[in-house]
Amino acid sequence: MQSSTPIIITLQALILISLWGILYQVVKQQGRILLRLDALDQRLGDAGQGAEPEPQGLDVGTPIPPFRLPDLEGSMVALEDFQGRHVLLIFWGPTCGFCELLAPDLARLGDELRSAQVQLILVSREDVTSNRRLADEAGLKCPILLMGEDHPLTEGAFRYLGTPSGYLLDGRGHVARPVAVGGDAILALAREAIGNRRERKRLPGERPLSESKIERNGLKAGTPAPGFRLPDLRGGTVALEDYRGRPVLLVFTDPTCGPCEELAPTSPDSTESTATRSRR
Repeated sequence: MQSSTPIIITLQALILISLWGILYQVVKQQGRILLRLDALDQRLGDAGQGAEPEPQGLDVGTPIPPFRLPDLEGSMVALEDFQGRHVLLIFWGPTCGFCELLAPDLARLGDELRSAQVQLILVSREDVTSNRRLADEAGLKCPILLMGEDHPLTEGAFRYLGTPSGYLLDGRGHVARPVAVGGDAILALAREAIGNRRERKRLPGERPLSESKIERNGLKAGTPAPGFRLPDLRGGTVALEDYRGRPVLLVFTDPTCGPCEELAPTSPDSTESTATRSRR
């Protein structure tokens, strides 16, 4: 029994030494891994410092590089052809899935864009056949221009930008809004352009309403409207009391006022006065 004690102690010592050896190797290996991760992180950081910046598009107010490009029929179209008009310039590709989804929506907005005097132009780096196919399928009625890989538009306005992306340009060909990237952003930009262009153009020397000192908030809610009886265009009279018990939209208008003409258009065959129509 006494002779076995040293053997047990020796075995315990060997086991402890082995465990410490394993633990040392684990710690050593873990340290190497950490050092390698640190080195990799450093290399990635160094690479990131030399990488190209995220695409931001051209700043508002920057002129778009002038261009003259062929359309799908071979006719040359230039940006200067639309001088004085707003232009919605979209970089797209018929093989781009997002562009395929966007095309029908742009076609549906076509009439509204034209009415608002906004010219829709698509620029593409793909071939005539694929562009014409998607345009016909979607019902697009706008210029589709073809450009090369090294065209100034590709290298400048749409550098690092994918399809679809687009700009709204003012009448001078300068960027009017930040670049829109993606179908939803382009549709929002198109609707904004339609809404803004429906407003009348400001006259020379005209100041914004924010500088006006005229009270424009109207009567407070709950205040009785002053009674009135006024002649209409047919020689009759119209009084506020004629509409008692009914909601009334009372509009102050002027036939020589441009915004009033746009606000209340009259059909060509209509001879009714505004007062008569409002009574219906």
